[in-house]
Amino acid sequence: MKSAKAAKKRSARTASRSRSRAAGTTRRRKRSGKMLRVHVRSPRVNVTTPVPQVNVAAPEVRVDTPPPAIIPPPVVKVNVDSPETADCVSMNSLRKELERYMKHKQTVEVILSVDWGAQSRRYRFGNLVRVEDGIIELNPAPSDETAPGSVIIPLNRIVAVIPTS
Repeated sequence: MKSAKAAKKRSARTASRSRSRAAGTTRRRKRSGKMLRVHVRSPRVNVTTPVPQVNVAAPEVRVDTPPPAIIPPPVVKVNVDSPETADCVSMNSLRKELERYMKHKQTVEVILSVDWGAQSRRYRFGNLVRVEDGIIELNPAPSDETAPGSVIIPLNRIVAVIPTS
């Protein structure tokens, strides 16, 4: 038991000594047996050093390069199908219908948006000879008043087609 108490005291003494050393103080014993605490501080010293003035000039670097190559953009041809308008759709369907009548050799009457006069019915009634993109060729029905020949009618003037026979 005595040895354990003695070990504790020794470790406490060494710990207090190390704390006092870390704080910058020292303890000394006077001859009379009293503890004397001495504080030691480092003196304040103001040290100034002159700042050197240095002028540094960077070397000038010049690089001669050729002008940049200008590469033209590639020419790209794109076929874009334009959306069909109502007029185009109706013209295509009218042309298909007229081609069907021409194939079956049916007699048709064409009603036009423009009036050709009182005697125009004989020119609007007949057999189809030719149907192309923008025109039709109509061979009028034979009658005693008309001379033989054909009539060319633009598709955009046709309002209706009435098949007869």
